[in-house]
Amino acid sequence: MWTLYGMAEIGSLTGTIVRRWKSQWAGGDDCTADETTDGDLLVRRMSALGVDTDAFVRAEPALLSNLNTVCGECEYPDRCRHDLRRDPDGASWEEYCPNATVLNAVAELGWFRTANTRR
Repeated sequence: MWTLYGMAEIGSLTGTIVRRWKSQWAGGDDCTADETTDGDLLVRRMSALGVDTDAFVRAEPALLSNLNTVCGECEYPDRCRHDLRRDPDGASWEEYCPNATVLNAVAELGWFRTANTRR
């Protein structure tokens, strides 16, 4: 049986493998030289999905840490920022977000829904 934490672990591992492969292929050093962590993007995306981030932080600190790590290593923070500004309810972010599967699962489960969210 899959758990949310297990899904996040797989996403993190896959992202690390891909970054290392790209780095070696390009002849670069290790993973990424320009790692910009923007935890605000993750919080904003969770809010757009109707997830109560405060409740999530209390109940799943390890999973949130993992999601933050993956988010911080994402190659598309500018695109994410743009999509959140333009259409936070749109689905285009799912095409490039390495956390999309886990975030959608968290939102669909409803364990951490905000009071005004209907799904």
